[in-house]
Amino acid sequence: MFNRFQKSFTTFWKDTLRLDASQPVLAAVSGGVDSMVLATLLHEAGFPFAIAHCNFQLRGADSEADAAFVEAWAAERNIPFFRKNFNTEAEAQKGGWGIQETARRLRYDWFESLRNEEKFAAIATAHHADDSAETVLMNLFRGTGLRGLHGILPRQGKIIRPLLFATKKEILAYAAENSVDFRKDASNDSSDYARNALRHEVIPAIETQYPQALKAIAETAARIAGAEILYEKSAAKLRKKLLEPRGADYYLPIRLWQKTEAADALLYELLQPFGFSGGMIPEIKKLFAAQSGHYLDGPSHRLLRHRDFLVLTARHEEAPTADLYLIEEGTESFVFPDGRLHFSLIEAPENLASPPEVALLKADALEGPLVLRRWKAGDYFYPLGMGGKKKKVARFLIDQKISIAQKEKIWVLESGKRIAWVVGLRLDERFKVKADGEVLRVRFSANL
Repeated sequence: MFNRFQKSFTTFWKDTLRLDASQPVLAAVSGGVDSMVLATLLHEAGFPFAIAHCNFQLRGADSEADAAFVEAWAAERNIPFFRKNFNTEAEAQKGGWGIQETARRLRYDWFESLRNEEKFAAIATAHHADDSAETVLMNLFRGTGLRGLHGILPRQGKIIRPLLFATKKEILAYAAENSVDFRKDASNDSSDYARNALRHEVIPAIETQYPQALKAIAETAARIAGAEILYEKSAAKLRKKLLEPRGADYYLPIRLWQKTEAADALLYELLQPFGFSGGMIPEIKKLFAAQSGHYLDGPSHRLLRHRDFLVLTARHEEAPTADLYLIEEGTESFVFPDGRLHFSLIEAPENLASPPEVALLKADALEGPLVLRRWKAGDYFYPLGMGGKKKKVARFLIDQKISIAQKEKIWVLESGKRIAWVVGLRLDERFKVKADGEVLRVRFSANL
């Protein structure tokens, strides 16, 4: 068992990880059976490596015993050893994450810092084939795209997983036959965490009918990882064709998307990097039939129906650098990259004359929400004072002797697909106040 398993390990290292065996790596070793088998295999193979141990201080004396055990094992073999103590509970409260997520962030941040400082070629973790299969199942149950079905990859950046070739049973057999000492973490037997519940309750039920289920899932995930490379190349071409960058925003032409094969799958691939999940696709598709101004918020971005496009723009509170914003009813003040708009509802004043930085808009002519966006080529409006004649915004700006630098800071306020105001310059004739009634007064303050 030793020779065969060791050979599989070195073959995986050479053929899959493709790492030069002379380059030192940093091995993450907790003291559990998986990481101790990893350390043993590295040592027996003669690969240069050091050990990094995280003490998350979550299990009292057991945590200290784990650290002491790993340190002693390394010292006996003259292997460089690094240890870091974390106040994990305090960090979780400070960051607002769960304990598991906090521990993950802390250890990988430290590993990467250590790797840079000590010039290690990679960080080796003890994830195995069962872990990969469990990850596939968890992603599948939550809902995922092709990316979520490739399981744990053998190599991601500077992180390598040299045990992905082996199942948990094979690792345990190797440990037993070769007297590998390890520490047992009782928390791994608990079903309090999602992965443990899957491991101890769901998977055993599956394996009663399909004894080789995890191995088959891991093998399938590996094939999917290969197919994903081809899929990504095709998706990248379509992404370039369908997601048009305009300044800080992205425009998705609705008609072109509707003519695309596998449109729903492509929609997921286009929007998933911006935080939109697969479960949101039905709601996103409703925007295709919605009126301009309807939108759907994701964690960091907003997807807005605007004319014949879906516009992907950063949410204002997340990043006030977009090129298109929605102005909700009741907004009193709105900051955008080139200034601020102040809104107030008033009764029509006797004197309707106003300076260029103030617009008096007939309230009942407006359709909400209003859209504030940068002007673009092809825009037109009906400038106030020109007898209802149509004019392109580009021509209007030339007539106003607006410099090229100033043109880059020109915005328009739009209502129902119609430009109501070239901000700070001219009102549209269709929105002027003609009689008594409610008026939306908008004042523009430019950034100095």
